[in-house]
Amino acid sequence: LTCKLLMLFMSSPNIRAIDRSISITLSSSTLYQRTPSSNLLFNKLKSDLLSPNIELVAINPTDAISAQIEISLFIGILTSLPFIVPIFASFIFPALYRSEKRFIFKITLPVIFLFFIGAVFSYVVITPFTFSFFYSYAFTMGAKSFIMINSFISYILLMALAFGLTFILPVI
Repeated sequence: LTCKLLMLFMSSPNIRAIDRSISITLSSSTLYQRTPSSNLLFNKLKSDLLSPNIELVAINPTDAISAQIEISLFIGILTSLPFIVPIFASFIFPALYRSEKRFIFKITLPVIFLFFIGAVFSYVVITPFTFSFFYSYAFTMGAKSFIMINSFISYILLMALAFGLTFILPVI
């Protein structure tokens, strides 16, 4: 009986939708990682956000590749969202009332726009300011400034996510 229930659950449309979403994300992130543009994005982040006197270092042998994987997963999620959102919407929408569906349609574009504005604000204003502020202390002490590649990428993505979510708070 347990095996039959598990097989029924695994063959349900919900699991297939989740499986499709995961495969779309992973395939798009793998495709991104194999292109030469993956280094272009990293170099763009480095030149835009770090001052020339701060050096990026890879302390562990896996630091550089894990940073590349993190960037490619982020790009994979972004590029697969137009495919994933309709899959999840087709799962959730039958359970909603007509007024709830209208409300979701009304707030979708403002939420996307505000999240994007928050992420851009983080990238353009907040992240460069925080890097220069924190590393100015090392500079005044005469210490050489280093940042690990993983920490650099994680910090940028976390700040973009945090400010994107903060900017959508007025809608919620």
